[in-house]
Amino acid sequence: MPKPADDILDAEVAPDWGFDDEDFDVEPPAATSSAGGGEDRKPCPMCGEMIARDAIKCRYCGEVFDPALKKKMKKRGKSYDADDEDLSTGDWVIAILCSGIGCIVGIVYMIQGKPKGGKMIGISVLAGILWNVVSAALQMMANP
Repeated sequence: MPKPADDILDAEVAPDWGFDDEDFDVEPPAATSSAGGGEDRKPCPMCGEMIARDAIKCRYCGEVFDPALKKKMKKRGKSYDADDEDLSTGDWVIAILCSGIGCIVGIVYMIQGKPKGGKMIGISVLAGILWNVVSAALQMMANP
């Protein structure tokens, strides 16, 4: 009768699968960069990429390691590109032609902290009001 899987891998007794420690003898990666002039490297605690040992910020994931700089960045808030301040052409089209969807996109932008979120919601609401006024005027002209 075969044993249940729980009994095979018992925590108290390690199974003997025929492997020795020499089978897994792997050289650890060198602590220095061969191409970068011998600079000491360490893995980033957030993303695992190899960065300079004395780095204050990871160039791959953007994590800040220096406590003073991290506090200063939190106080200042996130900085965004110019694209995040002004509405793009697609944002204008969505806000004017699909005002309900434009409001939802504006709310998402606001949750992300982008300044263009409030602009998008405002334009979407104004476009919705404008479309309702135009629609009411056309209905009044059609039904005197």
